Amino acid sequence: PLQVELASAWDGWSRPGRVTEVELRVQSQDHVSAGLAITAGGQVVHSTVQLAPGEQVRLVVPVPATERITAAVAPAGTNQQQREIALSLAEAPLLAWVAPAAPAQSTAGFHVIAFDASALPENAAAYSSIDALVIDRALVGTITERQLAALLSFMASCGRTVLISGTPAA
Repeated sequence: PLQVELASAWDGWSRPGRVTEVELRVQSQDHVSAGLAITAGGQVVHSTVQLAPGEQVRLVVPVPATERITAAVAPAGTNQQQREIALSLAEAPLLAWVAPAAPAQSTAGFHVIAFDASALPENAAAYSSIDALVIDRALVGTITERQLAALLSFMASCGRTVLISGTPAA
């Protein structure tokens, strides 16, 4: 038996025609080779992984933001397992809020998605899903190197970013 999980960046939010990131986690109780396929719109990403008992394999892949994203895992000699997730495609600009408290008032036409810093994408391309980012500077030190590299790439390409301090002014 396999354990298969599929999740998307930005709590499942993106804008139509943009790129998002999905994370596929697979775990087996046996040594087995498995073929993987992630399908988003017309794009299919194929891979083969070697699974060891109790060890989780994690793939993080940028894909087109479509209403449905499917992952199929086919271990050698057994039936394929499939997982599907739905994305929410927003027409309004998306503001990713990565700070302790989400804004209490309207944010000038933005749809706010608030989440934990550990959920930030690892691929710079996934930042095209959002239109702006607010992040607490204290949380920047808690993210992984891959997440930091993706964030810095977004910022270097003039991605709208506001760095705030969660500490109130004295």
